[in-house]
Amino acid sequence: MDLFIIFATLVIGYLIGSISFARVFLRLLKSERKIEDLNPESSVSKETARGVFGAGADSASIILGTKYGIVVGVLDTTKAFVPMLLIAYVIFPLEYYHLLFSLAALVGHNWPIYFRFRGGRGFSVIFGSFLAVDWLGAFSTIIIGVLLGMVVFENLIIAYSGWLWLMTPWLFVRSSDCVFLLYSVSLIVIFLLAAAPEIREFLNQSRKSNLESYNRARYESSTRWRAMKKMQNNIERLGRMKVYVKLASIVLIVFIFYLVSNFAI
Repeated sequence: MDLFIIFATLVIGYLIGSISFARVFLRLLKSERKIEDLNPESSVSKETARGVFGAGADSASIILGTKYGIVVGVLDTTKAFVPMLLIAYVIFPLEYYHLLFSLAALVGHNWPIYFRFRGGRGFSVIFGSFLAVDWLGAFSTIIIGVLLGMVVFENLIIAYSGWLWLMTPWLFVRSSDCVFLLYSVSLIVIFLLAAAPEIREFLNQSRKSNLESYNRARYESSTRWRAMKKMQNNIERLGRMKVYVKLASIVLIVFIFYLVSNFAI
């Protein structure tokens, strides 16, 4: 790999990643609310979910509505997905430059130079990157993560972020390439650094025994979390049938792993 190309890839990736579509739409639509002002409060407990929202799809959906939240999520995914495809299959095939672009784009998204380094967490960017590297894995891990979180463990955090933690073992098993192992671990480290304020607040609320009300504030504030909470409530209403649903989910997870393992990246 050429050092100049590595440098150029990192710079271009960072600059493209720094385009914060959430902030762009807020400015285009002249919204009076700012992402920094988001401090959702539970109508039941009056507990605020501080530090939950970065500059991403969730923030856009809260301020501008679900439609714009979806648009922002798609654009954030695309800004990683499309350039990575071009680099991997057109410009530099059989090289790892597209992985460097992905890492730089995630850093740019989380700490954008255009917006005083105040960005998001990078969920959409990571998903777009995963999609470019292994589209089967991206969709499969989402399904597995939702099944594990919603049905098997009955935990919304697992359902929401399970695919992210499954990405590393998935890519390593599918590729048997240590480069993909290092790449996926690097994505997660960058994500955790950006999510540090949220993690600290979560731990702080846990120490104060306010975790339930804190989570309720988050569910009530985010369209995505409300939808997942509704799904969880519907599963809880199954009663004794939940046992059979859990068994069926485990069988489906094993089947997905077996089926997809026969396809190379």
